Amino acid sequence: MSRPGAFWFLCGCLSLDQSQARRDELRRTVNSGAIQWEIFIKVASENMIAPAVLDAFRNKGIEDALPSDVIDFFDGIAVLNRLRNEKIRAEALQLAKVFNDLNVIPIFLKGGANLMSGLYANPAHRVMVDLDVLVPVDRLSDCVAGLAGKGYNILVDNDFPAHHHYPPLARPNAAASVELHVEPLDKPYRSLLDPSEIFDEAVILHQGLAKLAVPSPQCRLIHAIAHTQLANHSYIYGQLPLREFVDFALFDQSYKHAIDWKRIVKRFSDFGAATALAFHLLAAERLLDVRIDENVGVPAMAKVFYRRAEWQTDHPKWLIFSIKLLRPWLLLWRSFSHPILKQRLFRNLRDRAWYSRQWRIMRGQR
Repeated sequence: MSRPGAFWFLCGCLSLDQSQARRDELRRTVNSGAIQWEIFIKVASENMIAPAVLDAFRNKGIEDALPSDVIDFFDGIAVLNRLRNEKIRAEALQLAKVFNDLNVIPIFLKGGANLMSGLYANPAHRVMVDLDVLVPVDRLSDCVAGLAGKGYNILVDNDFPAHHHYPPLARPNAAASVELHVEPLDKPYRSLLDPSEIFDEAVILHQGLAKLAVPSPQCRLIHAIAHTQLANHSYIYGQLPLREFVDFALFDQSYKHAIDWKRIVKRFSDFGAATALAFHLLAAERLLDVRIDENVGVPAMAKVFYRRAEWQTDHPKWLIFSIKLLRPWLLLWRSFSHPILKQRLFRNLRDRAWYSRQWRIMRGQR
């Protein structure tokens, strides 16, 4: 089985479709011996979804047909990631206590919000990279000082305030770094989701001695889609970030009745991002059988972008080429979208090291 075949088999396992027909199809694929398990494991790992695979096999009733070493691998990955997420959760609670002592209630964003609010039936499923936390801009310096007093140090200079979050912070042997946000989205997309809306609608959670918050379901959904499709340019590159679609599928199941799709559609349309929204929902439907709400129309351009992304999944070299080709232009557009970003660009143009970094990025290096 090729890499594209492994990707589509993975989507079938993670799909919301629990029909007998889907189960039989997956079992036939396993029994045919067509799956090259090394390739499948690599694809699942690259999509940051490997810890959820074993439970997906079980949900589809095909675990008994799998090689024992494959089951052992995915079981081990799930165990390790559960332990890591337990550490990240503990880190988040300690972080919240530090902020509570400063009379600040931290609002966890993205994966952190999902983890802390119990979105995942099995917390091992979500691969976490860092903790994104929204704090009031006028309390940022206090929060940074509070974390510094607990041993947190800056990991890398991200040229704040050109970025929407403070430079990443971490302490030795921490399970994850922390990004303190003053805005949920980068400057070109700020008007799509203002931080004041998140603060006004935040859901307070009391967990042990810590008091923290997560955005309202509406805000969380807008943020997740905007971050994936606009900030990360997934639909423009032709990427299908499976982890984000799995999160969306879970979120749609859990909060379906709390989402006002008419408002979301209008907001993205008014911002000029109707195609990005439709692409996200169309991809979730085609990959994971998430039902698109009747209030969401799918324009022809979104279908074109999706067909291109689907084709690039079967031709991964073209995806790499698309990213290398489009990324410099998207970064240039971003640099001219805000006065602060313009200033940073002109400052970088006088820095020789900046050109070397851009060349490495274009070649796919760090």
